[in-house]
Amino acid sequence: MQNVMPPLPGYTWRPLASTDTTVYEQLIAACAQADNIVPPRGADVEQQFSDTADRLPDQTIGLFDAQGRLSASGWITFDDRMQHEYRSFLDVQVAPSIRPITPAPEGLLLTWGEERTRQIYQQCPTSRPCVLRLDFYHQNQESLERYVDAGFIFALAEDEMRRDLSLPIAVPPQPPGVAFHSWSAELALAFFSVYSQAFRTRPGFPGWDEATWRHNLTHHDAFRPELSLLLLVDGRPAGFALSAVESDEADIGHIIQMGVIPAQRGQGRGSALLCEVMRHFTAADLRYAALDVNANNPQARRVYERNGFQHTKRFSSYRKTLS
Repeated sequence: MQNVMPPLPGYTWRPLASTDTTVYEQLIAACAQADNIVPPRGADVEQQFSDTADRLPDQTIGLFDAQGRLSASGWITFDDRMQHEYRSFLDVQVAPSIRPITPAPEGLLLTWGEERTRQIYQQCPTSRPCVLRLDFYHQNQESLERYVDAGFIFALAEDEMRRDLSLPIAVPPQPPGVAFHSWSAELALAFFSVYSQAFRTRPGFPGWDEATWRHNLTHHDAFRPELSLLLLVDGRPAGFALSAVESDEADIGHIIQMGVIPAQRGQGRGSALLCEVMRHFTAADLRYAALDVNANNPQARRVYERNGFQHTKRFSSYRKTLS
């Protein structure tokens, strides 16, 4: 059952329908231009509508003007892959022409999204916390302030980086005793041990146990065990990288997590591991390597830049725990 939305003179609220693909594309294109970001591809938008057609009445809302143009929208999606929490995402789009009006449509959509998500989460067992996230690429200060006013807390900011794999890949010199092994069930605990040592002191470290970490990072179709590497130095785990290839970006290898234990830093281990992963990507006929690096981790970013990665855009996330 949909929430009752406050009336706005000259506009009508209703859920999105499969016939709204074109007006939705027009809305997100206008928002992207105003926010100086790249809009999603038209094919991706069409796929999004197709994949969620049966959920549009419950998980979307649109604000339409008298001519049938879409002026604002809210869209809730759910990710049930996480073992430690129920995770949902709210995407809010507001046309630049109506952003100044009162009450602010963005604020109304934030309220709608939280209330609607709470209603849906009532059907879930209470064994895990329920979280609503706002993930976005814009840097609109008014929106950021509105998120905080609505009770959302800053979670992270990451810079997305990409490298063309047709460019030469360096072969950093390494002393004897350095070896690489691909992911296997037998090595999962060694991968986790390196992860824990490498990330334990990072802001926002979740403190997952091995089962939760493995489920969240490797139990999905995009995970590629043969492209995920463990770095050994004299037989001891020293670094790791987990990789994925998404079905809609089949030519891009994504390094979804990578780290080196503190005792092995400053010796070129990170560059050696990164270059070895890229060589695996190239052997798998991938064209690009991509990764995200936390905005507060300049040391890691320098490693990626030295190895040919270039910044493409900044991703930010705010979150609110609903239960």
